Amino acid sequence: MVKMEKLVAVVSITDMEIYKKHLEKTLLKIGLKYTLIKTNPNISITESYNSIVEYKNLKESKYILFVHQDVEFLDENWGQKIMELCDKAVDFGYGGTECYTHNGVAFGCGYAWERNRRWGNEISQPIIVETCDGGIGVIPTRLFLERQFDEQFKWYPVMEDYACWVQFIKKLKVYCLPIVTYHVGGSRHGWNMKFKNRDDYVKSLKRDYHRLCQKWNRKIYTTSCHGE
Repeated sequence: MVKMEKLVAVVSITDMEIYKKHLEKTLLKIGLKYTLIKTNPNISITESYNSIVEYKNLKESKYILFVHQDVEFLDENWGQKIMELCDKAVDFGYGGTECYTHNGVAFGCGYAWERNRRWGNEISQPIIVETCDGGIGVIPTRLFLERQFDEQFKWYPVMEDYACWVQFIKKLKVYCLPIVTYHVGGSRHGWNMKFKNRDDYVKSLKRDYHRLCQKWNRKIYTTSCHGE
């Protein structure tokens, strides 16, 4: 039986080269003991994430970090910092690093797509937001055991949907965390492995975005469609 540490990191690896170049090397400076779960890349990312509930001792952990293979954490001891920030946050239900507020203002503390391109308005303290990009999502284990991801969303916007549930149903808060990251994104992330071309990819984003808004009966701001 696998012993679960307080922080569990979950990643679906579809391209080992991308994983080794980005996420794997930054796990070396996570700053605490953690459990790494690599999920099945041959099914939808939502189904693969949900499959971790099969670990009967998952409840031993405190937080689950769902993270893409193409993310780099640039802070030293970033995992320890995430744990400390989440512990201190009032009514914490979800956290991320690339986020939108309820009125469509972007906040973050990292770089997206290119290292010299900042994501949103930089923060030095956690702030309350509406949604966070699916590349990085931190969820209290007790919440994930109560409700897993909605599998009608096979990829995007599964994390945004979860953030809505946290706020609108559980009455908890979603936070943007001041953890510096670099998120490659775009074709380098591997969207071209799932879609015929970029137009097909964009159509999929917009279709699922409208599905998300219909589900919650309101306009939702997200990092992928920017509240279109």
